[in-house]
Amino acid sequence: LIDLGVHDFDWLRWTLGEVKHLYSRSVGAKTGQGLDYALTTLTFDSGCVAHAETTWMDPGGSRATYEVCGDKGMIQFDTRNAATLRTTISGKGMAAEAPLAGTDDPYYSQLRTFVDAVTKSETPPVTGHDALMALAIALAARESAQTDKVVAPARQF
Repeated sequence: LIDLGVHDFDWLRWTLGEVKHLYSRSVGAKTGQGLDYALTTLTFDSGCVAHAETTWMDPGGSRATYEVCGDKGMIQFDTRNAATLRTTISGKGMAAEAPLAGTDDPYYSQLRTFVDAVTKSETPPVTGHDALMALAIALAARESAQTDKVVAPARQF
């Protein structure tokens, strides 16, 4: 939840706003040992609900997926599919797009963006506050998985 989930929580907060509360279940949170799998349900101030699945148990290695559903359609993304983005609109079917090259590396892009911001004395797109908030969500998810209770993440530092 801390190592992998923090990235998902950061993206979800950036996309959907502040987290009101969450509930998390984890294979290894109570023992703190071994490979882990966790599922976290987050409820946002906006009323949106998200499910974040994180694991070290996937035999296929690193993978990122998401589905965003609304009343007019759905957007799907899976790093293991040939097309990088699939959009489904009610009554219009599915469209596949590939805005990223197969060799694009999100870790390199993240580091390059940060280094560029520092060398140009600009504010990085992800601030220290954003990092603290993502960590607060991850820590709340771990607490929830350990206690089997709904937890509200810290909002102030």
